[in-house]
Amino acid sequence: MMSTLLDKIAEMPLHGAMGRLSAAGDRLQCHLCGRFYVSLAAHVVQRHGMRADEYRETFGLNATTALVGPSLRAIRRATGRRVLTPYQDHHRFANLSSEERSTQVRGREVRLETRRALAAAKQRQVAVVCAICGQTFTLKASRARRPERHTCSLDCRRELLRRDGIQAANSETSRENRARGNAVRWERRKTTIAARLQTLGGGTLDTLPARDRQIVDRYYGFGGDAQQTQSEIARSLGVDPKTVHRRLRAVVVRLLGPDAFTS
Repeated sequence: MMSTLLDKIAEMPLHGAMGRLSAAGDRLQCHLCGRFYVSLAAHVVQRHGMRADEYRETFGLNATTALVGPSLRAIRRATGRRVLTPYQDHHRFANLSSEERSTQVRGREVRLETRRALAAAKQRQVAVVCAICGQTFTLKASRARRPERHTCSLDCRRELLRRDGIQAANSETSRENRARGNAVRWERRKTTIAARLQTLGGGTLDTLPARDRQIVDRYYGFGGDAQQTQSEIARSLGVDPKTVHRRLRAVVVRLLGPDAFTS
């Protein structure tokens, strides 16, 4: 059926641009007939015999792009929140490991609408302030987001490097002191969290998934085992260290509350 539709579409004039929806107020333009509709999804089903997902795929739109006008979309969103929210599992994606997330998106087609948006984002210019002379100038948004101090000219860049060289010699001792202080605070917080987890009792910890229980026991040294670092746990379980860090934090927040890392 889809091939038949594509054959028919190939013979029809195209209205608007591929990978983009044209709008006039609260109405969206149909790529097939050029007319504007509040509910483009209903129109393409009734007039052209295409499902909404087929329409999006054919014209390069994202699978999540709405085919209704802003007003109708707002009404449906409010209705969905009122009716469907109690039945939604908001934590099903938060509990996925990095490997599981990668598996879900691997091989997925990047549609034209997304490619257009990515290309536009790369070319977008934003205003930044020179770290040396204070002059305002523009940079690509992707460059401006980098965690670095920006300079407007080669002379300002040289001056920035000269100042950094002088400050580096004076701040080496300060960095070492800060690193030691951070290590002491982290160990103190780790000891406090381990003590609070032990007061919950084994029954509470037994409710954790098997892998989460392994990570907690090894990291905090429960069960008579020696404490292990997050990197050691990741190597022994064959997972990414970021996964171990994320699961540890999720378990502690779930059992002790979000203030466990700030108290």
